[in-house]
Amino acid sequence: MEENSRGAVGRKPPPPPPPPPLRSRSPSQRRCAFARRCARLVSEQRARFYIVRRCVTMLLCWRDYGD
Repeated sequence: MEENSRGAVGRKPPPPPPPPPLRSRSPSQRRCAFARRCARLVSEQRARFYIVRRCVTMLLCWRDYGD
């Protein structure tokens, strides 16, 4: 038992359950996790490419209209 900030004694919360071992996951679950990870990476790369493209466009237009 632990003492909280008010001096009252309370129970300690139970620890979270451990993650399942990698061998217990089925191949379809592993494929799903891999697909999700790939989709997230593709999304990040797409966002980065969009930002770079906008910056390049802005710099080119700024150069053209800067004169």
